[in-house]
Amino acid sequence: MRGGVLHRPGDPLVLPNAWDAGSACQVAAARGHPRRLLDAVRAGGDPFFADRPAASG
Repeated sequence: MRGGVLHRPGDPLVLPNAWDAGSACQVAAARGHPRRLLDAVRAGGDPFFADRPAASG
């Protein structure tokens, strides 16, 4: 059990938004482009490749 949510085998694993935001901040700090990177994450883009749009499908 993590964060009050039980993950059962076979269920999709969904990370809470706070984890995603924290990771995006770390990546942004490492890359030196916090605003551009966080905007890409909010828009559904890939946080590791801020220049690429979100994958469709």
